[in-house]
Amino acid sequence: MPFAIIRHKVRDYAAWRRIYDGDAERRQVEGRGAWVMVSEKDPSDVAVVIHVDRIEDAKRFMFDELGPKMREAGVAEPPRIEFFADAPPAD
Repeated sequence: MPFAIIRHKVRDYAAWRRIYDGDAERRQVEGRGAWVMVSEKDPSDVAVVIHVDRIEDAKRFMFDELGPKMREAGVAEPPRIEFFADAPPAD
């Protein structure tokens, strides 16, 4: 069950959220579900956790297609994007 975690600052959370929500159909093609969280200390600090089918496909989507949409939504600085896969069991 791989996940992508995207963390970034936004200029205006409400404006960012409208664009994020408006892009739901495209995100459904690339993942199984997503959760949006904001920092308790700074509501412009946003984290999005996405359950993805395949890390390789998610990387292609995030690095090739997501940039213009993030700029349109008012992302204030380059995002931090990390991918996580299931950890192997202990021996």
